Amino acid sequence: MRTEAQKIRKAIYNKQYRIKHAKLGLCTYGGCLNTPLWGGSYVYCVEHSRATKKFSKKDKLRVEKDLSKKFLKCRICGRRLYRTGSTRLNIDHCHKTNKYRGLLCNEHNTALGSFRDSVALLLKAITYLRNSK
Repeated sequence: MRTEAQKIRKAIYNKQYRIKHAKLGLCTYGGCLNTPLWGGSYVYCVEHSRATKKFSKKDKLRVEKDLSKKFLKCRICGRRLYRTGSTRLNIDHCHKTNKYRGLLCNEHNTALGSFRDSVALLLKAITYLRNSK
């Protein structure tokens, strides 16, 4: 069992390791040298990201293919996405099947989540907007 001092040293080492790898543009998962999905203090590649953890190999390959494009765009509005900042990319997936659907901007990913991925609710919202003009 580790002593308190050993736990503190390990935590400091882990933080320094993550910062060093993040600055180098590498995944901060121990020993991984892949390119991360986006910036921050915890940066992970497609293989180690919490967002893609439950994806099948086929879906992980689709994510990597989409991320390899020169310009990333939201699949709904077409706005250019970045790995950091206000228009940060989001990896959209079906919560029931865990299938990858595409890259979205934060607003549209949040909107789909608010509608619980329900087509019926989205159609009701469209009807509401059309009738309120």
